[in-house]
Amino acid sequence: MWDFYTGAAIQSSVAVGHNGLICFGTDTGKLYSFYDDGRGVWEYLTQDRIVASPAIGPKGTIYFGSYDGSVYALSPEGVEEWRFKANGPVASSVAIGPGGVIV
Repeated sequence: MWDFYTGAAIQSSVAVGHNGLICFGTDTGKLYSFYDDGRGVWEYLTQDRIVASPAIGPKGTIYFGSYDGSVYALSPEGVEEWRFKANGPVASSVAIGPGGVIV
């Protein structure tokens, strides 16, 4: 058992990848990444809060939306792969459809 203080509310559920990577967003706009034993891996800062749950693809890519109006794709190492600017805050969770299509 382990715990971690984020300094802000956590409204998103966690996403768990096949390698034991756990990701979740906070009201500070940070997406946190941990291994299942509690070791922190990385943090990624957006411009606004993250309330929706991230999704982790089969290759470990993490997809999530932020109230800053963007949908992000991060590598398993926490490096931004791409960003899509939406027409407003992204409050719903990202889903991975057939063939890896992000919806």
